[in-house]
Amino acid sequence: MDAKQIAILAGAAVLIVGAILIYTSGGSEHGENNANFPDGTFWICSSPSCKHEFNLSMQALSDHHKAHRGEPIPCPKCNSDSTRANRCPHCEKYSVLQRDSTVCPHCKQDTAK
Repeated sequence: MDAKQIAILAGAAVLIVGAILIYTSGGSEHGENNANFPDGTFWICSSPSCKHEFNLSMQALSDHHKAHRGEPIPCPKCNSDSTRANRCPHCEKYSVLQRDSTVCPHCKQDTAK
């Protein structure tokens, strides 16, 4: 191998290692979350007697799915199943996630940012 080939292989190795480091670290400035969910995910307990509202980081959500594949997210207060929710950017109240809905059921403002 000549010096040019060695330089090309070394450059390729640096690019591959860099890509692996970015991929494994998440490549995000949002810590445990990401650009699509900078505030994490929002949940409401499905138990009528609890209705606890809570937030999970993307890392915590991922960890749950890795450890409990296919199982619903449990409420941290009563351990009942939880439902995905939206948090209104205006009144900050939680509501059950509705497909194609951009109006907060509490304050009636547009929730699209």
